[in-house]
Amino acid sequence: MAMDVDGGDEIQQPRQVPDYGITVNFDGVDEDEELGEGVARLDREINEKNAEIERMVPNLKALERSVLFF
Repeated sequence: MAMDVDGGDEIQQPRQVPDYGITVNFDGVDEDEELGEGVARLDREINEKNAEIERMVPNLKALERSVLFF
């Protein structure tokens, strides 16, 4: 006996969320790359970008302080 979970013939519509103008570019994805290797590569790239951002933070703070004096 089938169970009526949804309560009718209504089809649930996908939730609409804002995309904030972000478009994902999959051109850099290697289809032959194993999933684990791809995740590890992306983790390395993210860590490199985070380190680069962290190196910029002290410079930005110094710039903010120098602007306050003028």
